[in-house]
Amino acid sequence: MGGQGLILAGMILGEAATIYAGLNAVQTQSYAPLVRGAPSMSEVIISDAEIDFPVVEEADVLLALVQDSFDEHASKVRPGGLIVAADRGVVIPENWDGAAVRQLPLAQAALDAGAAPIAATMVGCGAILRRIEVVPLEAMAQAVRLRVPREVRDANVRALEAGYALLG
Repeated sequence: MGGQGLILAGMILGEAATIYAGLNAVQTQSYAPLVRGAPSMSEVIISDAEIDFPVVEEADVLLALVQDSFDEHASKVRPGGLIVAADRGVVIPENWDGAAVRQLPLAQAALDAGAAPIAATMVGCGAILRRIEVVPLEAMAQAVRLRVPREVRDANVRALEAGYALLG
């Protein structure tokens, strides 16, 4: 849903891949800018080869922060992929028979890192980095430092690191 920093996180991941990891990346987004809390989505494709189609056809990983996102996008994750789902009670993957689901305490991990609950998105990104092992954690941390406002920069880096540790 909008307002959780998901689109910014996708932009940061793409920048980390290109600027700091020397990879190719494309990031696309969709949202309803006039409706607060409206659904939003960010897709990031990362490759060491040229990217010739900027839409995810089959995802390696999905970060589902709300139930609607899980319901709409989980089936797009390839067999053997991973769905990182928000805290129990927020996303309920009942009767799911697809890619592996790891429910992680994203909001609590953000709070434990000294960040605001909205940094749960950064926690999720850290978990994704651990899974995909394409973009180094330090590259993502550098991109966070570049894009996030100074007053929450360190807390967001700690939230990212906390997410990385959750899948360790």
